[in-house]
Amino acid sequence: MKKVRMTVDKDSSGKKIPVFSSPESLYVWLHDPELQDSQKIDPTFGSMIMLRPGEVMEVEWMGCEYVYEEQRTIRIDQIRLAKTIKIKSLKSSGVIGVHSGWTSEEIISFKSGTDGEIKRSKLTKKSKHKLKAKSSLPSLILKIYIRSFFRLYSNLSLILLLFAFYLCSTVL
Repeated sequence: MKKVRMTVDKDSSGKKIPVFSSPESLYVWLHDPELQDSQKIDPTFGSMIMLRPGEVMEVEWMGCEYVYEEQRTIRIDQIRLAKTIKIKSLKSSGVIGVHSGWTSEEIISFKSGTDGEIKRSKLTKKSKHKLKAKSSLPSLILKIYIRSFFRLYSNLSLILLLFAFYLCSTVL
């Protein structure tokens, strides 16, 4: 399997990397300059992954499909990627987001090098992963949901208690 680690230069503000939900949506995007110039992607097409300075993204190649046109052949790659996420409210930035979808070599190259903003390092079997986290994004969301539920529950029980006192005071 091909794997590459990507980081952004410290001087850069970040890089947006489009990941598409299907090979067809990627093909449409590749052939429409207006869509490419847009800052956002239609959610039905895919999503825009933002890689910021200090974050690390590791991309794994899962396979490909080919599109044959009259004068050229386009390879569309299926990928899986993991990215560290910095959250200001957490003391440690040990949260990892996982995405999968379709991209092309024009967007993510699986060769070592740099394009001015992004540094790519090809990973081998001996490479050490830099994605170490205490929890994943889904477990973080679950923790936040549980905390907010208990806050809501405690507020709701307080409201019910106050309402009971109100009813008792109006009856007596």
